[in-house]
Amino acid sequence: MNLGDFGVSEFDNENSLFSTSKTKQNQAALSKKRKANKISNEQDNKIERDEVERAMIESITIAKAELLPRSDDTDSDSDSLQFSILQNKFLEFGLCVVTNLFSPDAITTHLTPAASFYLKILEDQLSAKKIIYKSNSTNNFSHFAFREVAGRQYGRIDSRVGLPTPEDPTVMFGPKHLSAPPFPLEQILSPFLTSTINSLLGGTAALTYAGLIYSFPGSQDQDFHQDGVPLFPEEDIDLPPYALNVFIPLHKLKKTHGLTEFFPRSNQPHIAIDLSNLDLSKESLKIGRTIQPLLSVGDALIYDYRVCHRGVANSNTGNTRTMLYLMYSRPWFKEHVNFDNERKLFS
Repeated sequence: MNLGDFGVSEFDNENSLFSTSKTKQNQAALSKKRKANKISNEQDNKIERDEVERAMIESITIAKAELLPRSDDTDSDSDSLQFSILQNKFLEFGLCVVTNLFSPDAITTHLTPAASFYLKILEDQLSAKKIIYKSNSTNNFSHFAFREVAGRQYGRIDSRVGLPTPEDPTVMFGPKHLSAPPFPLEQILSPFLTSTINSLLGGTAALTYAGLIYSFPGSQDQDFHQDGVPLFPEEDIDLPPYALNVFIPLHKLKKTHGLTEFFPRSNQPHIAIDLSNLDLSKESLKIGRTIQPLLSVGDALIYDYRVCHRGVANSNTGNTRTMLYLMYSRPWFKEHVNFDNERKLFS
């Protein structure tokens, strides 16, 4: 007798493989399996991404000790031979990390407190002029630029603390007018640092200015950008670097502070052109495309002014990420993009 004669479908039999209840169970199990597979794939991708990134960072990293001449080396060209290792990394990738370039004690004893002092002065002046640089709503933020400080995206400010002149190698902008002590750049400026920079910029580099980057808790990801434009953007010409930045962390960093993310080799024109046609936020998620070096106090990250990069959001609820940077260039270059030299925050 057919179960349909009693108004019951054979597919409603709970013991049937195709019963409604069995189908729902199978669908739930399949959905659970797919979710587990997705999580597993994401974990595998993260592991692979981390491994590739770690290898790439190792390939651009060199210890200061490796740049120093050996005690038994009397060759007059030993300095240039040692620096050629650094040059090769910098020219190929557009950036390099030099570990233990500076004294951690000098940084934490002198530079870190000075940066905190300067931040207080800057915040007081920005507040007095009713300039919003951090708030609970990104809708309230608008770009601003002065001679001394600029804000290009919500939650972070970029302040120039030194513009050297022949008369005063550490001349300050605003704080000097407020009887603040000069920023103690002498703690890190050295003949060895000069030799390092000259090896990358052709031997005639000049310190254009020093600055401080403050990324506050809750800051957003920056847009990917270059600090400087190509000298001849209409031509695909592979030219040597004309300017670079040296990033120096002033406190222990964690990944949650929001590191700086780079597209290695984007100093090369053909790669920069290719990147300009892509959605870089999506491109940065691909394995092997970007790196975020985690620096220790005393380390320095040196990058070509043309390298594509961004500051990552600071998700650390308790700490502002503070970074000192030194901007060096060939003597004929004039920085004209990142600040407004005609508008002063401190009158």
